[in-house]
Amino acid sequence: MSAVVADMWARSTTQERRSLWRRLQAWTTERGLGMNADSACLFVAATGVRPQGQLAYTKALSASFGAMGFENHPLRVLAKALRGGGAAIPENQATPIERRKLVSWARQQQASVRLAVLVAWKTASRWAEAASLSSVQFLLVTQREVVVDWFQTPKGRTQDPFKASRFAVIQGPLTAEIAVLYAKCAPFAPLSTVTTSALDALWGQSAQMQGYTAHSIKRGAVKHLLPLLTSGKLSPHLIDRLTKHEEEGGPGTLSRTTLRYAGRRGPCQGTRDRQGDEALVTGYLRSGQFHSVTRRGGSTRLPRSKEERASPLHVADRADVCREASCADERGNPPTL
Repeated sequence: MSAVVADMWARSTTQERRSLWRRLQAWTTERGLGMNADSACLFVAATGVRPQGQLAYTKALSASFGAMGFENHPLRVLAKALRGGGAAIPENQATPIERRKLVSWARQQQASVRLAVLVAWKTASRWAEAASLSSVQFLLVTQREVVVDWFQTPKGRTQDPFKASRFAVIQGPLTAEIAVLYAKCAPFAPLSTVTTSALDALWGQSAQMQGYTAHSIKRGAVKHLLPLLTSGKLSPHLIDRLTKHEEEGGPGTLSRTTLRYAGRRGPCQGTRDRQGDEALVTGYLRSGQFHSVTRRGGSTRLPRSKEERASPLHVADRADVCREASCADERGNPPTL
């Protein structure tokens, strides 16, 4: 994939999609198939991963084909079929971390890592998003308020440069600490060069952080925000904006992606009682304070190679895929999502 296309995504996402693209190239070459979306559908089926993994592969390949201007219609149809079968429901999610534990660990690290961790928590961001920020993206830094511009980050590049959602305002606890750490930043350099996988490995070696991954930061931050909804201190659409999830339906709407981050089970200590966050979210929905908008979602993490089990394919499989796509169109179900 070209460097221009790869620059659209976070570093870890680019690496995974480039690796998957090369695997597809090798797979099609070995079988004498064309490098196209039809062959990509067969490749996904041949991996033998669970439906959730197949959906992740399909979305990644569809994004790669689309970004380079190639036809990705069959992949979009396959993704829609997988979602219809429940593949968008995650089987495993990162364990949400508490603020106290995260801050305690961060204060034992060097200033750059500490700053990236605090910014990731305060803005409910993925680790890669916070770590890739540079000092020039901090538009205002005081002891009481910090304003961040996300436009130069991979996800921010896809946003309208004149949209308010590209900015985040940090206030309250930890703001003064962020301001002090910012003063030590090297100009124009990213806050941290620690990658997502490197942070996962670092936490895996720490007794204090066992069971957590880099994505635990964003999940913990989202769960920390949920109680503010019932108290009326925070509007649902502001949570979507803060978490950089697609906003749909206007005020009073919480996207399905945000609800997925909240999780269906397993309470996060300090946010709710032992009944867990499933009851918390369900209560919000039943109260009518906000509603959820169905939209495409799902984890961007691709399955590990050990999760795959090769499935034999026959020539007829390609025709089956095309026939299924035709049937979907005949039933009036648009393939675009």
